[in-house]
Formats: sequence, C-alpha cells, structure tokens
Amino acid sequence: MLQSTFRQIEVFLEVVRTGSFAGAADSFSISSASVSNHIKALETRIGVPLFVRDRGRGVTLTEAGHRVHLRGSELMKQVALLADELQPNRDNRRRRLTLTSQRFLARTFLAGAVARFTGLHPAIELVIETGNFEDVLDAVANDRTDLGYVISSEGAPIPDSTIVGHERLGFFCAAGHPALKRGPQPIAALAEWPFLVTRKDERFAHMVAVSMAEKGLDTVRVAAQIQDGTMIGEVAARSDCLMCGPALYVHDLVRAGRLVELPTIEPPISLPIHQIVAPGSRAAREIAAFVEVLQSTFQDA
Repeated sequence: MLQSTFRQIEVFLEVVRTGSFAGAADSFSISSASVSNHIKALETRIGVPLFVRDRGRGVTLTEAGHRVHLRGSELMKQVALLADELQPNRDNRRRRLTLTSQRFLARTFLAGAVARFTGLHPAIELVIETGNFEDVLDAVANDRTDLGYVISSEGAPIPDSTIVGHERLGFFCAAGHPALKRGPQPIAALAEWPFLVTRKDERFAHMVAVSMAEKGLDTVRVAAQIQDGTMIGEVAARSDCLMCGPALYVHDLVRAGRLVELPTIEPPISLPIHQIVAPGSRAAREIAAFVEVLQSTFQDA
C-alpha cells in the first residue's frame, strides 16, 4: 500500500509540474487514463478531491490539493536527500535543469548561453520551456521549473528576482520606407505611421506601449495586432507599417536588408531582464553552473 501511494503522489506532483494529465503521462511514458487512475486512487485514499473538475480551466488545485502538493514536494525532497546520503557516488548520473522563459527571451537572450552550456556541461540535461509572462511566474511559483526569465518595466519590480541584463527595443521599418529619408527624428514623430503591435491583452504589449509613451509616443495608429513576433517582423518588411520590438528578435531580417532600424534622437528603450529562482528547486548546483555560463556569455559578447 505504501509503495502504491508513493507512486500516486509522484504522478500527482508531475501533473502539477507539467500543468496537465497529458504532460504527466508523457513524463512517465504511461497513458493519460493511467494518470487519471492514479489521481482518483490518491483522492480516494485521502478522502477529498485534489483538482477542480472544470473543463477548459486546465489543472486547478483545490485547497486540499495545494496542501498535498506542499507536503508531497517536501516528501520527495527528503527522499532525494536520503538517496544522496545512501549513494554518495551517484553523481555520475545525468542531472536535469529546467528553464522557463518568455518566448522571445528564449531566442534572443538565452540561446547563446544554452548553446555554450550544452557543450560545457554534458552531464546536465537542459529542459527549456517557453510561454508568456504569466506562464513563467506560474511555473516558478508552482515549482514546475528551476529558473524563470522575464522582462518587466522599471516601474514594475518582481519580488525575489535578480536583474541579469537588459533587452533593447528598436523601431523598425521596411528597407526604402519614406521615414528613413528624414534621418534621426523624435520618437513622438513616428506617430505619423501605422504600427504593428503584439496582442494588446498581453503584458509585453502593455510594457512596450508604456515605454513608448514615456518617450512621447503615447498614441499610435494600430494597423494590426499580431501574437507571433516573427510574423510582425515579416509583415513590417513587406508594408509601410512600423514596429517596435527587441532588436535581437529581428536581427536576421535586418542582416538580410529587409528591415532597417529607424534612427531616433532619444536613447533606445531598454527593459530589464529578471532571473527568478524557483523556491522549491533542488537544482542549486545546476542553477549556479548555468548562471555562470550566462554571465560569461555576455561578458564575451
């Protein structure tokens, strides 16, 4: 009975970590039905439901579910510590480090460090997850990741985070755009042209809008809201619309001569990049190794 209950707790924790029954099934190479059976058996043994059954809401814990997650996570930590004490020579097994980042940061900020890390630390398996701002903070808070990376404006600090860099934003247009003939101009003057923006209901779009407003560009004519950042660059390269976004994100289009960064009189917009360590992470050594590589990558750049 103890062995089966332990397995049920393992499956339960994996459902919470991955955010879905299907994710836990993939992790353990079992069927979703088997995951469901484990959860039902655990709920029967405890006597209360652990998840809110509501289609469309994803995985939502009940109050009891939160308590089981807290106690179960602590139990697994103690088991891992005991295993390390009893088998001190297990360091030759492959360890895992999970990073969760906003999508564009994964491509622009982390890609170089990840490439270097895989060569320097082959004994550590990196798992990279991406999502929006809220996805990253949720993964950190619920211990579904070891490290989180997000950007936030200077006026919106993130508790228990460390600023590890800055993301420079630029204004871009198609090669041959009439705005280029004017040379450096105030950011506020760019209001003459239509803009392509990310979805207005996303936090990143709000931060960009606030940053532009601080430079005097408080009202823009939005030609289209596009969720995919790569598509924004492609559309800007083929139209008379402007875009404001991470310079590194459109680096390939700029290098190909399809997009050009508009020179402005004001200094470029810069947003801080925050690194957050998940409070329940057990990968302290792996985190330290990655942070060291990340720092050295930008020192060498």
